[in-house]
Amino acid sequence: MTKKFCLAVSVPFVFMISVLLISYSYKNWENPLIATGTVGAAIAAVWAIIYLEIIKPRLDRPKIEIREPGFNPKFYRYAPEKEKGKQIGIGYYINILLINSGERMAINCQPVLTGMWKFNNSKWIKELNWIAVPLRWAAGEDIVDLGPSQKIREERNLVPHRPYYFNLGNISTRYPQVFKILQIMKLNAQDDELSPGEYCFEVRVTGEQVDLPPRYFYVTWRGGCTDNLNEVEQRFIVSMKDNPPA
Repeated sequence: MTKKFCLAVSVPFVFMISVLLISYSYKNWENPLIATGTVGAAIAAVWAIIYLEIIKPRLDRPKIEIREPGFNPKFYRYAPEKEKGKQIGIGYYINILLINSGERMAINCQPVLTGMWKFNNSKWIKELNWIAVPLRWAAGEDIVDLGPSQKIREERNLVPHRPYYFNLGNISTRYPQVFKILQIMKLNAQDDELSPGEYCFEVRVTGEQVDLPPRYFYVTWRGGCTDNLNEVEQRFIVSMKDNPPA
């Protein structure tokens, strides 16, 4: 945007200086009407370029929003876990709604977990040297079918007004003492399986012309996981806030 601004200002500015010099050479503004009209045209050119190159693209840029998905409980849902067509457990997945409320497609968007805090000894402690990791898309859209092969979906384009979902983490009846962060890649020096406790996760969405502030997801999990949703609600609490822990 800096280059565009310099271009928008410098070209008409040079043109205006030239007009002034030429006008001066004709007996010090002998024909002020012509000079004034030419300078006015140069000013109009400045505003036209600034609008087309800077203001209009900014107004037309995608407007990405992170929202509550509208579930009850607020952020997670009861989902059967299957293996080879057979149900092997019940999972509760934290799904986050992502929507492009603008009128222009958002290109190459990806949800990223950029930070984590844990509540310990009556205070929030931030995980040091956290490496940002991309999160998995949800609602059955985390896999790209390439015909004979498949791959995990990473970036994707977001069309306007269509809801998209991505995962933060889940608990499962198969592993009732593990909260698993649902990230795309596993890092050897950064644990993606957490024990019961209180956590805060910083989530951002990246993409071309996407300027979205982070959101903070506070997760309280008292351990355990059953197939009874009412019991899980008492043990597993998720909320979204605009600010990190103080």
